[in-house]
This record gives sequence, structure tokens and C-alpha cells, in this order.
Amino acid sequence: FGRVDVLVNNAGYGIVGALEETPESELRAQMETNFFGAVAVTRAFLPTMREQRSGAIVNMSSLGGQLSFAGFSAYSASKFALEGMSEALAQEVQPFGIRVLIVEPGAFRTEFAGSALKHMPVMEAYREIV
Repeated sequence: FGRVDVLVNNAGYGIVGALEETPESELRAQMETNFFGAVAVTRAFLPTMREQRSGAIVNMSSLGGQLSFAGFSAYSASKFALEGMSEALAQEVQPFGIRVLIVEPGAFRTEFAGSALKHMPVMEAYREIV
């Protein structure tokens, strides 16, 4: 219909592993997908929403964006970053009639615990912790 009313940033995956078990390349890939991916898509649609002076941006975060647990440092870092960006963005775009929402689902039946979780190589020192 020639306009964009809602943008949903839902792409993401999780890493399971202690920070020391997580190679830098994996940590960067986690941030690229869960944070920078949402930033890039949001930036692509902001000019349209700003010009039409309306719209809603929905960023799918997680309970892991509010608190963290051993073994989820990379995942939580990406979701904390997404939430911080979203809170500031909401204030920046409010004068243009654009709303920013953060969705923080807890545990429910999806494929996240299966195919969307990437397990890092286990170091013996962290076996019982993670």
C-alpha cells in the first residue's frame, strides 16, 4: 500500500558457552546478527517512517536482555545492546510519530533451544558452571 507501518526485527540466535570458551569470531558473529542486523534494517526503514511521520519498530529481545546467566555472556551482550539502542531510539524518533517496542519473551515452545542455539567447545574448567 505504499507505506511501512511496522518493522519487526526478529532474526537472531544464541550461543551457549562461557566467555572464555567463545572465540572472538563467534562473539562478533553473535553481535552482527542479534544487534548490528537489527540496527541495519532499522536504519534502512527509518527515513520512510520519518517521512510518513508514523510507524512502529518491534525489536525481539529476550529475558536475556534484562539479566544473564552463566554460559550466555555472548547472547546476553547482544540483547543488552539491542535493548540499550532501542531505549535511546524510542526517544529519538518519538517526535516523528514512530514507536519503538522491545519484546522480551521468556521460555516457550520454539526451535530456539534446538537449531537456534550454537554450543561452544566445552572447557573442563567450565563443565559444571555452564
